Amino acid sequence: MGQVGKAKLTIQQSLDKLEVLKKALMQMQGELRYLHSAMPDLMETIGNRTQGVLSRFFLSLAKEMEKKEQGDFASLWDSQIKKKIPASALEPEARSLLFETGRQLADNDRQSKEDGITFALKQLEDMIQKRNKEKQNRLKLYYVCGIMVGAMLTILLV
Repeated sequence: MGQVGKAKLTIQQSLDKLEVLKKALMQMQGELRYLHSAMPDLMETIGNRTQGVLSRFFLSLAKEMEKKEQGDFASLWDSQIKKKIPASALEPEARSLLFETGRQLADNDRQSKEDGITFALKQLEDMIQKRNKEKQNRLKLYYVCGIMVGAMLTILLV
């Protein structure tokens, strides 16, 4: 057998992380749409409202944007994901979506940014529904297995 390496997220952990990411993107969309926040301020606000690795990511991104030492927004976003969000913290599909969202946010026009976040939110909602369906299927399987084991024990003990 091969080496395991990274721990795989359980379905519930994956769901929780997807929900946190969805909440962060919804807050970002609201800030962009209604408050017209500047990007560094927006990232700091979202970082302060989020938790865990996403909080560290957004706060670090805000600091780096304030320094303005690095290149364009998309490359800064990508580098901060790589530095602050371990591969094991998000499932690959969500991580890939986060990278893509950064490219959408790099557009100068506010409507493009909002559209990019709307697309990401739709993708996240699809991922969440998929994970919920997986969770329900596994719960059914566990229930049936429990009944089968109980019946088998009853037969063996009688």
